[in-house]
Amino acid sequence: KVLLMPFKLAGKLYDTESADRLTVVLHDVADTGPMKKNLQGLLASQGLDVEVERWEKLNPSYEKIIGMFNVIFGFIFVIVFVIVVLSVINTIGMAVVERTREIGTLRALGLRHNGIIAMFATESALLGLVGSAGGMMLTFACWLGIRVFKPMWIPPTVPRPVPFEVHIVPEYIFASLACLVVLAVCAAILPARRAA
Repeated sequence: KVLLMPFKLAGKLYDTESADRLTVVLHDVADTGPMKKNLQGLLASQGLDVEVERWEKLNPSYEKIIGMFNVIFGFIFVIVFVIVVLSVINTIGMAVVERTREIGTLRALGLRHNGIIAMFATESALLGLVGSAGGMMLTFACWLGIRVFKPMWIPPTVPRPVPFEVHIVPEYIFASLACLVVLAVCAAILPARRAA
């Protein structure tokens, strides 16, 4: 909880005329390091013997909470990743196995072994691309929905609702798209080789 009041009133309530801590709030966390150096130099030049600490050191539970969330989200990521990989491999594998007659016909017409593999690899790449593009559109639709409806939530240590925010990271989205296309192609090559 935060209570704002004049410094003299706070001193009167605490029966003191001094303060043991001054907190500087910045707009960007990236400014923390440079601001610490500036404050240390400024306070030292004024002859004040003051310790200047970053917020991470003053709040050690933050790093533990971040570590806990990293473990939880990492575990969820592994589960989702395994499900996605197995789903893609199963879908592509079934697409190849169900078309053995078509493969036989193409081979009888003179299409070579590598041609069959290239055909299925291309088809799988297109499927991966279209599926990933659909997933990207769904992601952007959800993101826009959150921005429009602005849902609120109350964090554990904050007494008022704060907006729920989702940030789009283009690098992650395009890396996911590329990985899924490569996975689809790789998933098609082995069954296509066997079938050809």
